[in-house]
Amino acid sequence: MIYVVNDDANRVAVINGKTKSLLNVIATNNYSPGEINGELYNSSSVAVNPAMNTVYVTNPQSNIISVIDGKTNDVTKSIVTGTSQWGLAVNPVTNLLYSTNVKSNTVSVINSRTNSIVIGPVVGSSNHNERGPLAAIDVDEFPSSIAVNPNTNAIYLSYAVSKKISLIDGKTDNLINTITVGKSNASSFSSRIAFDPDRNLAFVIDSDSSSVAEIEGSGKIIGWIECKNCRTVAELT
Repeated sequence: MIYVVNDDANRVAVINGKTKSLLNVIATNNYSPGEINGELYNSSSVAVNPAMNTVYVTNPQSNIISVIDGKTNDVTKSIVTGTSQWGLAVNPVTNLLYSTNVKSNTVSVINSRTNSIVIGPVVGSSNHNERGPLAAIDVDEFPSSIAVNPNTNAIYLSYAVSKKISLIDGKTDNLINTITVGKSNASSFSSRIAFDPDRNLAFVIDSDSSSVAEIEGSGKIIGWIECKNCRTVAELT
């Protein structure tokens, strides 16, 4: 199945990848769009855990993640996380879901088996920066896209307003490395990231140079791929 987020209508389209037919349209919530740096956003990211046949969708304005049953296409639960989620990534080996919280400058960790917060803010608190017994993972400002290497249990994180890429150890939940990605000192950003576990490489867009950085598993840049339209790319997969 293919899941497509409609970010201005709080809807997720379900498409049969074989027949290319639209099977269903799922409503995630009824909140109005939010805004970051003048840009509207709503249901913004989707991730699938194939091991549990569960789909996750962020709803940044309401600070929740919608949980969808892949069999029935029903929303079965809403998970409260940090302020204004942006990116989602699942490790199907550990069954952990990672959510970037843009305005909290944190990453929440969710148990995909129980759909409960493992590391994150106090659920039900009006202050989304309040911490429980296990604090959220603190990162730099405006964390956005996130990707997971299931082979090494490493998490790669990019930022919406800077050229930084952070590496998180999935075993300890510690931030172990942050590097700068970019060919120049221009004030652009590297907001989209994807990981290829077969080659142990992360790929990150540098919007200023219209190119994509190739980063090895340890966080070292090993090459660049020219991409003329990368300044307008919405997602990298």
